[in-house]
Amino acid sequence: MSQAKISVDDDGVEPQVCVIELGGTVGDIESMPFIEAFRQFQFKVKKENFCNIHVSLVPQPNTTGEQKTKPTQNSMRELRGLGLSPDVVMCRCTTPLETAVKENISMFCHMEPTQVICVHDGPSVYRVPLLLEEQGIVGYFCQRLNLAIEMRMLSKWKEMADRSDRLLKHVSIALVGKYTELSDSHTSVIKALEHSSLAISHKLVVKYIDSADLEPGTLQDEPVKYHEAWQKLCSADGVLVPGGFGVRGTEGKMLAINWARKQNKPFLGVCLGMQLAVCEFVRNVLGWEDANWTEFNPNSKYPVVIDMPEHNPGQMWNTLASGWVLRTIQGRHCREQV
Repeated sequence: MSQAKISVDDDGVEPQVCVIELGGTVGDIESMPFIEAFRQFQFKVKKENFCNIHVSLVPQPNTTGEQKTKPTQNSMRELRGLGLSPDVVMCRCTTPLETAVKENISMFCHMEPTQVICVHDGPSVYRVPLLLEEQGIVGYFCQRLNLAIEMRMLSKWKEMADRSDRLLKHVSIALVGKYTELSDSHTSVIKALEHSSLAISHKLVVKYIDSADLEPGTLQDEPVKYHEAWQKLCSADGVLVPGGFGVRGTEGKMLAINWARKQNKPFLGVCLGMQLAVCEFVRNVLGWEDANWTEFNPNSKYPVVIDMPEHNPGQMWNTLASGWVLRTIQGRHCREQV
């Protein structure tokens, strides 16, 4: 509870609300200790200071188009059996909840219709706060938790949401890495790019490129895939190489980094991407062909990226956990980022 009192701004003001997210699915064994902690927590802080929001999926099969409420009913019953009674249920759905479906959830989940909130798919995530406010969620929280909230911020938020829907200019970023077929693998990077693009009034277009497809071996085995990957890279406005693990695909990443440097394209390397950028520069500009990262080649003659000495060397991921050290060439100075 002491964490909830720490100021989130420089003004030192104690926050009014602390949001605690309990992920997972109701009934999962791994979630049980946390659900029990929630059950006990609600009595420690008292009912007037605790509001339980349950997020539930309302599936809508394409074959029938009917919104199904059984999953929500079952999860609500399971939660109540574990000692938690949700105050609000957020229904995630593809299309807006039909009135009959909302009344059905309200009746069988023992709550008022105003406590059943529809969170359907929209043009952008920036529309979600406005969608919630339209359904009276702010007024409910003010009454339920005895809050005094100013609504001036939402007018600016609406302006930003409207602007995100009217973007005409595009910026394309090539994301070169592994597991690019699963966009969730790089969610944090993608969201950061989306927010940055909106800040400069551009619509983001991400070109996912599997780094292995850029390597010469792919040209021999699958030439079409090789040329398509390079076409994506060459047509991008900028290049981003995210973090990753393991040696597979690193040659393709360094080829992309090399191309971006020579073409003077905007480039950002995150974690492993930055480390590979150092290796690429030292190899191709300074001529130290054996330059490498000690995790990939502990016997490298020029270990320009090394594990931090206070951590066990040779173990994968310890550079991610501890930071990275770059041995710069000029003057053999050492730069550390932790």
